[in-house]
Amino acid sequence: MTPVPMLAARQRSGPPTLVTFLPAFWLLVPGAISLAGVTACLGKDRVEGTTSLVSAGSTMIAITHSASCSVPPPAPSPASLQA
Repeated sequence: MTPVPMLAARQRSGPPTLVTFLPAFWLLVPGAISLAGVTACLGKDRVEGTTSLVSAGSTMIAITHSASCSVPPPAPSPASLQA
């Protein structure tokens, strides 16, 4: 999953890597956990379903936080250095 956003970012009009990486990650990991949670909530085990849904939410927060902290800040533009 990681090489595709990196290749897209190298194109002239391509979006930054995180723009395509984070939504894909959010769909894969927490989406599977959320689906299991909703299925359990609709079934007979509401406690397990609620636990899965809370786990999916905290997974989204953890993914966002780790991805935001692991990306170096952009290099300053030459115009901002001259000011």
